[in-house]
Amino acid sequence: MTDQALMGFSNVLGGIVTGTADAGEAIKSLGQSIIQMIINWMVQRGVASILGKSLQAAETVASTTAAAVTASAWAPAAAMVSLASFGANAPAAQAGIATTVGLSSSLSKIPGFAEGGLIRSPTLATFAEKGPELAIPLDRFMRDFGGGRSPVVNIHIGEVRTSQDEEELLPALDDVMRRALSR
Repeated sequence: MTDQALMGFSNVLGGIVTGTADAGEAIKSLGQSIIQMIINWMVQRGVASILGKSLQAAETVASTTAAAVTASAWAPAAAMVSLASFGANAPAAQAGIATTVGLSSSLSKIPGFAEGGLIRSPTLATFAEKGPELAIPLDRFMRDFGGGRSPVVNIHIGEVRTSQDEEELLPALDDVMRRALSR
């Protein structure tokens, strides 16, 4: 901008000295050039400010994202260091480890049905733990594989008087049903 002002002032003086421009026109032209330079400068500063704010916002988003990724990557190590040094995070880290151990212990108690079985209510279970298995509702099994006939199983049971009698009876019923379905 300074170079443009000096060039404009030089042209005005040169025009006055050489007689190619009268003083009034030369000064008027110089004033218009200065005003145009100031307007250009203000527009350039405004555009630079807008671009700077946009770039700053984008940089803030990128920095925040990078910080979140870095924090999540370092969090397990930081928790272990805090736990090992009995730092401020030690109780929370101990609780997290205890929860993880409890969860893994609970998951190991999920029943499997590699030997078959009768499921009477919604059950969380593992399948195919000893090879391929088939899980199919009994009514569909009978419709698709039993020719539309239901098996007839006669079971002679003595008196059932207590819940303990029922608990002892259920495994026997399960075994009878398994044998009946395997025919």
